[in-house]
Amino acid sequence: MIDTLLDIHNKVVTDFPPTAIKFHYQFNLRDLTNIVDNMMRVKPEHMKTPILLAQLLLHECDRVYMDRLVDAIDREKYSKNITELAVKNLAIVNIPATDSKDKNAQPMQIAIDMNEVVPKPELNKLNIFTNFALGIGDGNYT
Repeated sequence: MIDTLLDIHNKVVTDFPPTAIKFHYQFNLRDLTNIVDNMMRVKPEHMKTPILLAQLLLHECDRVYMDRLVDAIDREKYSKNITELAVKNLAIVNIPATDSKDKNAQPMQIAIDMNEVVPKPELNKLNIFTNFALGIGDGNYT
């Protein structure tokens, strides 16, 4: 997941440099911090599957990066690039072995169905992780 997040950040930085008109296209490490911080707000009992975690990662990247993009061409390019990176990097996730006594323990590989993670272009993206958009709750994702 961290490698995917770094790939997404690097792709956004290289594909959307600041210009005279789009001077606010300045992406830095603070953006990575915001993504990770918001992901950490999710209560563990709500992240029961790797699919949900992958969806949350893409959702947070959209909120941090795509919400700053000002025109449809940039948003479309962002969505295409992020979908490609997600399919490439998140289809197989390696989970480190948790048995600390066995030094030869191999990481477990989990296959993620990317059809469930990446939203279909014909469907509207739903903001499925927030409960505080209406000013209610404690600001944690549920």
